Amino acid sequence: MDGYLLLAHDAPSWKEACEYALQALEAAQRLLGEDHLHKFKDMFWSAAITRPYMRAQFAIGYSLWKQEELNQASEYFQLILRMNPGDNQGARYSQVAVLMEMGKNVEALRLISEYSDDPLVHWGYNRALLHFRRKGDDPAGRDYLRRAFRKNEYLPFFLIENLPIPPREYQAVLPGELEEATEYLRIYQKSWQVTPGALAWLKKNRYTL
Repeated sequence: MDGYLLLAHDAPSWKEACEYALQALEAAQRLLGEDHLHKFKDMFWSAAITRPYMRAQFAIGYSLWKQEELNQASEYFQLILRMNPGDNQGARYSQVAVLMEMGKNVEALRLISEYSDDPLVHWGYNRALLHFRRKGDDPAGRDYLRRAFRKNEYLPFFLIENLPIPPREYQAVLPGELEEATEYLRIYQKSWQVTPGALAWLKKNRYTL
């Protein structure tokens, strides 16, 4: 299972990554046995034996997302969150990105609210973006931006200048640091780019934050 996941991680294309991840999932299902959804109910991730299964689910969802198979990707991320609401894998971040790319703003905001105590800045900038999608440039939206900026001031610069995202994968992401900003960009840059006027709005207000 882990071998398939390593192959997925190093695959030259997202399509191939998905194929390897599917093989990892099949192997994990064989390990868990029949009726595993019932057998390990409320134990996914907490039981170590289930983790390869959960990692495979995430890898499939992620690779589908990168292939712009958004509906299918969303189904995998939803499944992960149902099986492990504590979300040790961070599937909520990817699911919110998928929902925003699909234009499902209400669903994205609902999921953000379900995990409202999340310490990272992601929800702050996403709330600002989702408000802009609904209301445009208004005082409430600018207030969302200011509050997010106080938590991480690097993000607007990266978004506005469209700087390349460092390829490095971080073992830990700390609030307020540059790594947090680049991690946000990896997940949500496209959501900003596909929102008409959002980057211009951010640029217009950057010096008032």
